[in-house]
Formats: sequence, C-alpha cells, structure tokens
Amino acid sequence: MGDVKVLLRNPSRELEVVGPTGVLNLLRQLGLRREAVLVIVDGTLVTSDVTIPDAAVVEIRPVISGGAGADAGREGSAGDGPRGTAGRAGGSEVQR
Repeated sequence: MGDVKVLLRNPSRELEVVGPTGVLNLLRQLGLRREAVLVIVDGTLVTSDVTIPDAAVVEIRPVISGGAGADAGREGSAGDGPRGTAGRAGGSEVQR
C-alpha cells in the first residue's frame, strides 16, 4: 500500500491518505459531499466510481458557479414580465 497525495483547494491544504482508495471513500474520510467538489486524479477529472491508485496525486476543487445570473444578457430579462411576453399587449399577464 502506498500513499495518495491529496491537494485540497479553497482553502489550500495538502495531506496524504493510504491508497488505493475509492473516490467516494476518500470524500467520506474528508467530510466532503460529492456534489460540491470536482475530483482530479493525476490531471484527469474522474467520476465517483473510480479507484484511486497508490502514489496518485488527487486534486479536490470546490464546484463554483457565478456570474451575472442565469438571465443576464437575455432579451426580456429586465423584469418586464414572463419570458416571451415583453412588448406584447397584455404582456404582464401570464397566459395559461
């Protein structure tokens, strides 16, 4: 058995765990939720079912989203009613 080097980002820290180990097992040991992080093994983004081999370098990065919002830059996104109704008569009413 060898050590797996784990690099955590945000905040940055480094630790070693005994390998081989599964991605889900590693995240469980670290108290991390799978949905909240990306797992990169030796430079390759991996899925939850991967076994991390001895002597691998694992980088764990938080999933970050951001920007101006989902509607930013879309026509009709300035609060002028339901999508697709801007500029039409009765545009402030929702048609069902």
